[in-house]
Amino acid sequence: MSLKIEGLTKKYGDREVLKNFSLEIPSGSFTAVVGPSGCGKSTLLRLMAGLETLTSGKLSYDSNENQDLGFVFQDAQLLTWRTVSENILLPLELKKVSLSKEAAQSKVQDVLKKVKLENVADLFPHHLSGGMKMRVSLARALISNPKWLFMDEPFAALDELTRFDMQDLLKDLWLKEKITVVFVTHALTEAAYLSERIVMLSGKNGSISGDEKPPKTNLNGEDFRASTELNQFVKTLSERLRA
Repeated sequence: MSLKIEGLTKKYGDREVLKNFSLEIPSGSFTAVVGPSGCGKSTLLRLMAGLETLTSGKLSYDSNENQDLGFVFQDAQLLTWRTVSENILLPLELKKVSLSKEAAQSKVQDVLKKVKLENVADLFPHHLSGGMKMRVSLARALISNPKWLFMDEPFAALDELTRFDMQDLLKDLWLKEKITVVFVTHALTEAAYLSERIVMLSGKNGSISGDEKPPKTNLNGEDFRASTELNQFVKTLSERLRA
């Protein structure tokens, strides 16, 4: 099962952001999308998730998986007047999913456990740190048990240690939940650390300038981040993007 994009073009007025773009993403994979600012990364992600409509071309899932999508934005975008629990349940409310109070709270506790953030269900967003807010945002995306998870630079505003924690959490979730992740980022090291495939977009109509596989090693966590293999790969990516 996969997502297939064929000859996609997206325009905003007379401005072409993506032109004749084609890509296939298999189900269960973790794909990072990188490229210079303004190359169309976020637009591509929103098109995949159905948040925007394409101008021409074809974008299709080969099953009903497009009904099971989660999206995490760069900003946590939590509603300040709602508790953590109420924020997480919002997607189910919008889909008009009817649950008893007990069942709803059970689902909330389940996803909070997945993001390692128990005991905050009754707090409001202003009580949370930046990293905690992003975990709640991720929990909200997971509440519908999505098969596909789209993430638009979700860790960009976090401090380095919190960002590392979130990367490890996401990687673990991907492996355990068997979901498909498409992850947009400016950080090449982040892309190489997290993903099994990196799609590089150029600054010209979002065309693909590279399709690479990060190195595979038996190392994890800080050992992998500090490894010669990973850092040499990132250096090569950086040189290709600059070229």
